[in-house]
Amino acid sequence: MKKAYSKRKKKQNKPKQKHVICKYLFDWDDVPGKDDKKLKDFLKERFYISWVKNAKIEKSKKNGEEVISVVSAVDSQKFVNLRYKKDEYKVTLKTDKNLCDELIVRKEDNLLKIYCELITIENILASIKLNLEDTESDYIETCESSSKKLNLKRIMECKDSGFIYDKCRFPCLVYRIKNPELAMLVFNSGNIICTGAKKEEDVYRAKDILFGKFESIGIHLNWESSKVHVQNIVASAMFYSMIDLDILADCENTGYEPEIFSGLTYKLKDPKTAMLIFRSGKIVITGAGSTEAAIMAAEKTKKLIMDANAIIVE
Repeated sequence: MKKAYSKRKKKQNKPKQKHVICKYLFDWDDVPGKDDKKLKDFLKERFYISWVKNAKIEKSKKNGEEVISVVSAVDSQKFVNLRYKKDEYKVTLKTDKNLCDELIVRKEDNLLKIYCELITIENILASIKLNLEDTESDYIETCESSSKKLNLKRIMECKDSGFIYDKCRFPCLVYRIKNPELAMLVFNSGNIICTGAKKEEDVYRAKDILFGKFESIGIHLNWESSKVHVQNIVASAMFYSMIDLDILADCENTGYEPEIFSGLTYKLKDPKTAMLIFRSGKIVITGAGSTEAAIMAAEKTKKLIMDANAIIVE
């Protein structure tokens, strides 16, 4: 008699959602040509190359790839090469000082558009404060101090509420949203924490969805008075080469204790952020109050590394 075996399906981990913020640079086919200045401006801003203004730009084909060469008009030993293989989605960039970078290729209207990656947003933490004082509902109770609170247990008992509530583990309602994929934590004080968002607009969409759920169970809130406040954006960026953290540790506002933690900390006052910098070139930005602040913090951190010459040349 054959034994019947039940095959367990392995739980597949969903790929982690990312939101990569890019900046358009130039059209590949317009260099050399009308987009020369765009390429030169990028090299000057990204790598702080002073000689690039009067540089010569040439394009050649070799071994199935196209190469754009930017060469100093004074010293031919100073150059930048950009390599693109047909049907790939990246351009490999390398300077005479062995600084490397990867640019993004997007085909739009049969044109090759070249972008650079600024930051990848990993998580946005935001808060919303409900105005319970002006709201009457069976799910809102008045405390001894005359302040109003949400009755979380009663909300949870609503049919098809969609909330998760385990008071022993966490003193709040958890409302998970699939699109956008994030979680809303609802406390009895009326404070709401949104976590898991990758775009700032996702927080506002999630607020509308949550408030719609409240409406459906009989809690009619003042939407306009409940403002969204972005508390913390966590993002990441990549530097072009490996970083010498020992050199960088001599800069102001940095902290480095390799015996305790492999990363170096760097704090900025404007924008008020804190960075973790790793030898691999990865930079983690925390504390940003907006996407623009996170981008600015990443660019200032890269400039610090360049100014300190804290680059490991292989």
